[in-house]
Amino acid sequence: MAGYTRQSTYTDGDVIQASDSNTEFDQVLAAFNNSTGHAHDGTTAEGPIIGLIGDAGVTTPLNKLSVSTANDRFSFYVEVAAASVEQLRVEDGVAYPVTNNDIDLGTAVFMFKDGYFAGLLESVNLQVTNIKANDGTAAGSIADSTGIFTIASAVLTTADINGGTADNVVIGATTPAAGDFTALGATGNITVGGTVDGVDIAARDAILTTTTTTANAALPKAGGTMTGNITMPALGTVDGVDISVRDAVLTATTVTANAALPKAGGAMTGAITTSSTFDGRDVATDGTKLDGVEALADVTDVTNVTAAGALMDSELTAIASVKALNQGVATTDSPTFVTINATTVNATTFDMTNLEVTNIKAKDGTASASIADTTGIMTVASSVLTTADINGGTIDATTIGATTPAAVTTSALVATTADINAGTVDAVLGGTTPAAASVTTLAATGGGSLTGTWSDLGTVTTVDINGGTVDGAVIGGAAAAAGSFTTLGASGVLTADLSTISSTGDLAVADGGTGASTATAARTNLDVDQAGSALALAIALG
Repeated sequence: MAGYTRQSTYTDGDVIQASDSNTEFDQVLAAFNNSTGHAHDGTTAEGPIIGLIGDAGVTTPLNKLSVSTANDRFSFYVEVAAASVEQLRVEDGVAYPVTNNDIDLGTAVFMFKDGYFAGLLESVNLQVTNIKANDGTAAGSIADSTGIFTIASAVLTTADINGGTADNVVIGATTPAAGDFTALGATGNITVGGTVDGVDIAARDAILTTTTTTANAALPKAGGTMTGNITMPALGTVDGVDISVRDAVLTATTVTANAALPKAGGAMTGAITTSSTFDGRDVATDGTKLDGVEALADVTDVTNVTAAGALMDSELTAIASVKALNQGVATTDSPTFVTINATTVNATTFDMTNLEVTNIKAKDGTASASIADTTGIMTVASSVLTTADINGGTIDATTIGATTPAAVTTSALVATTADINAGTVDAVLGGTTPAAASVTTLAATGGGSLTGTWSDLGTVTTVDINGGTVDGAVIGGAAAAAGSFTTLGASGVLTADLSTISSTGDLAVADGGTGASTATAARTNLDVDQAGSALALAIALG
């Protein structure tokens, strides 16, 4: 044992002097010296490390800090209902509650200052006032009592906005997309060459100018402030009331009221005596209780603190080891955690890279937004976006530009009813559900398919038909031109100028006067050679 060396050895019959005992006891006293005595640090002669810190002077402490060598763990126990209940465990890289959803990190009054997280923060509810980037740059705020989420600037890959307004926002500035509007309003100047709903606005403006001059000199019908006195005739009344009589009554009432205690409370100059209670409290009884409070009661007194179930630094043998834990629990501490799992987190500022949460609330608990698991869709009850870049999704039942309209640029527009009076429409018309279209000129540069029955295509200057059939049509009826065919078939009469027909081979013909179906067969039946193919054709068709 450090600080202690045995000074004497006795046997039966030896004479023991006072100096022998004093020397031995001095060595024992030195061994327990606060600075140089026995340390219990596990080194040679110092004794083992103390594995339990608990209630002072108690054999079986209910409040204690226990060290488990087998589990490599610190365990914190607190007395609950006369039983020692394990509350918190600290192991390698993690501090966690023993019972799920049982321990709060700070209180509504005693909060942590700052929290720094290198990993995820997972919480069912998140109550916060300001949201910042990891470097401290302000990003947004949530208002108490309303839960309105104000974001200075946001880029939303997909957004589903089901209400509210979008003020002074250019929609589709970078990458336009479809827009669906029930109404479009403008707050700028409107210039018309005629009337509005049959009214000549210019003429009405002159009348309004004259009317305004007269109205400015009149007292409003609903009341107002006059600059002069109101004089009443003798014995006159205002709404049946004699003002001079009432003035005398008010003067007498004022004198009495000035000596009374205001209904809302005030300061009295004398003592208050009562034989009953104040707001249901017996002041005499309560005063007796207050008189029984210990004089100069102090929370730093060990007896008072121990009675309250708290733990003081002086009660801990290894206080330095406890304080060395990187798990601050005081208001001024700045602990660092890899992951925090909590049901509710109440803090002024959170500084982190990733935040996992189900519900977002204002600082006073007002619901603001929620985030769905598996999809990550964020539903915001109401938000004010100073600047928003929305690159996808839909905007449903929302008035855009209600307060401060701005220009709208979209790649696609779905409108129940639209009246477009100018500009160009560079889009597919009737892509999903086609409808009738009336145009003065139709020009198309792309391909595609044209179906249906057309009663009249008009006059087509140039056409290149590479497939299909031409049924019931006269080709070259008005102005005949050359035709090139791989096969020419006719179920009716075929009229041709035989002098203009030429062939590099045989010409197939229908059965005719020769009983032949080909030019070769016709030549055989007519006994003509190749040079007479034109004649054979004429006879075969005759």
